[in-house]
Amino acid sequence: RPCTLIFGSNDTGGLEVVYRPPGECKALLDAGEVDVALIGVNEVLLDVDAYTVLPQAVLASASTFPYATLRFKDGVDGIRTVEVLPTHQQAGDVAEVILREEYGLEASVSTKSVLSANGSSPDAFVAFDDPTDELDVDTRWLDIGQEWFELTGLPLVWGVFAIRTGTSADALGDRLEAAVSG
Repeated sequence: RPCTLIFGSNDTGGLEVVYRPPGECKALLDAGEVDVALIGVNEVLLDVDAYTVLPQAVLASASTFPYATLRFKDGVDGIRTVEVLPTHQQAGDVAEVILREEYGLEASVSTKSVLSANGSSPDAFVAFDDPTDELDVDTRWLDIGQEWFELTGLPLVWGVFAIRTGTSADALGDRLEAAVSG
């Protein structure tokens, strides 16, 4: 289960690292309770005027260990529907592109609540845990980050360190870079 780092100033002027579930990070940043938060790329793109992205560090995969996987049982060719949690829509969007561009499939990506309401069972689902811990030996998986890298030649950026627009980015960016590289 991924944790997201949130950086805030402490009384000594250094950085305090606080761990929160990904869904809480944007809300804490928006409320001004933290100075910098690692938030999803989609969250920034949906409200570009609200955030300034710090380019010093990102959460990306190309991948030596899968961050997000697409799980399925009946082979890739049988995937027509993909289930994703509402908080992980970016992974669903990327999986849809990969299935179309790499495998020639037109899969429909829906959130878990939509599929559950229809009583539907998906052909595949997006997961954010270690696929080698999978108990069901019949389940196959694709590493979404690795598939993206093979398709584009670029790492997949899952999250960015962002600040609220209007906050001084220079000092926070330098402190973030020092904390990440130190």
